[in-house]
Amino acid sequence: MKALFSILLSTAMTFHTATLLVAENPTLILQSARVASADSTRTAHGVRFADQFPPPSITNAIADAGKEPVIVFVPCGTYYDNISITRSNVSIIGGGRDCTNVAPRSDKLPVIAIDATSSGVTGINHVNISDLSLHNPQRYNVDGLVIKGRLDIDQPNDRHSIRRVYISGFRNGVSILGRMIWSEFDFVFSEANTANGWYISSPAVQHDNLFVHIRSAYNGQYGVYWNNSNRRLLSAANSWINPNIEYNGIKYSIDNCAGFYATGTTSGSITDGYFEGNCTASTDGRGADIRLTGSYAREFNITNSYFSSQINIYNDAKLTTGEYRGNFFFGRTSLRIATDHPDSRLVIGQNRDTAEHSFMLDRSGNSHVEFLNSLVFSASGKQLQKSHITTGRAKLLSSGKLTVNLAAGSAFESSQSYVCTVQDVSSPRVITYSPESGSKFTVTGAANDRFTYLCAGS
Repeated sequence: MKALFSILLSTAMTFHTATLLVAENPTLILQSARVASADSTRTAHGVRFADQFPPPSITNAIADAGKEPVIVFVPCGTYYDNISITRSNVSIIGGGRDCTNVAPRSDKLPVIAIDATSSGVTGINHVNISDLSLHNPQRYNVDGLVIKGRLDIDQPNDRHSIRRVYISGFRNGVSILGRMIWSEFDFVFSEANTANGWYISSPAVQHDNLFVHIRSAYNGQYGVYWNNSNRRLLSAANSWINPNIEYNGIKYSIDNCAGFYATGTTSGSITDGYFEGNCTASTDGRGADIRLTGSYAREFNITNSYFSSQINIYNDAKLTTGEYRGNFFFGRTSLRIATDHPDSRLVIGQNRDTAEHSFMLDRSGNSHVEFLNSLVFSASGKQLQKSHITTGRAKLLSSGKLTVNLAAGSAFESSQSYVCTVQDVSSPRVITYSPESGSKFTVTGAANDRFTYLCAGS
């Protein structure tokens, strides 16, 4: 049976000479020594004291354990280190994220890197990090926590657990740049980073990961940026439970800003989330709480969440499926959907919705949106009864106008009880509509252009 090395790392004052106590059992204790000679050694009660070790270092503590499984306990204090974990079965446990602080010692490296690059096809498994904070008082242009590996081989970097960790002041709080499967992040807060709270960008496999109670706030660009390079079946079954994503993208104007940005995802979910104040600095009109885009955003479900940015959910992925239900939408536009793949289908269940919808119809007049037992509310919060959607396509007359007449089953109660989205599909020209009654409206645009329309109301 392999021995488990347990190391206690303490610092009374940062960068003291360290003393390593080595007994006959496999327990290592690394502690600071207030007074120690650089070359002195002594023995007492079968324990050998060696005072020639470097300053208290989490990196050195891991190295001292050799290849055995190791647990490093890091009591309250401030540590300057760049920790590179290159093997499996390593645990780093702090004394609490309010009192154990780790900052970068080098301005070229992240504070913690789980780096499988040199581990071949064996890879790295079972790395646990908990109960500490990563800070960057020097404002180095580095990331806080990095998980990376090779992309040219099937290299595991899996089954990790990151819990109760606070990260602040880096370029990216968390960067995942390779394969990652069956890992869990729980109560990981990433705030006030210059770029992104979470930067997940890789063409490698990323699935069955769990993100619980994470917070990403006040980051310069995206709260969560997830780019799986639009490769099918690689990013799947990733779940975000009770995320708090707010006030990201409020200092810099970036194109396609979002609190949560995902492209190339095959399946996943967000549930019980809270989104607020994202992308207020956006000038392209596309800033959103959640942005799903790229070639695929399939079976991505968003449920029981609260939204209050200008656009709540913006989905323009080419092929997209999923269900949105149980949400509270409170923005200028609750849903902006623009997809044209014949297999796209979004089911809108019952939501509390006080904002407008924007559905871009494809050339066949299909929005690829299906409302299922959904409640529609007016801006004042009054529920609209007998709500339904009417859609179709037509061609403008040579005068540039056309009156659309709605049959009894598709008509609405009055000119004030519905709204329409009208799109010119012949060319990107301005086109407008004016409701005349509940059963007809007039469309005005360029002569002889074809258009699609989608009207929702009661």
